[in-house]
Amino acid sequence: MTGFAKAALPPVRFRKRIEVDDLTLALSAARSGLGITIAPAASIEAELTAGVFEAPFGFVSRPTGYRLCCRIADRDRKPIAALRTWLLEQAQRAKEKLPSPAV
Repeated sequence: MTGFAKAALPPVRFRKRIEVDDLTLALSAARSGLGITIAPAASIEAELTAGVFEAPFGFVSRPTGYRLCCRIADRDRKPIAALRTWLLEQAQRAKEKLPSPAV
């Protein structure tokens, strides 16, 4: 059942094509009912939780992401190792919060 059906609303019919190059603007347009957008789950986590947005097709895992870079000479220093460990823990927590793909 779609979000429209759950809310007892008719599907939206968009009359114009709006394109923006900025994720913040795209999310604002979608939030205002001006269209749809594709966004990373982390960017819309609060809206997903609040039921403002839905991800009818789930999310796609991509091999890209952030990289922690430092000089080779510094990689084993305690502050760098602690930061790496913390970042990995945060990434795992965020991954566990992602909604499961729609079936």
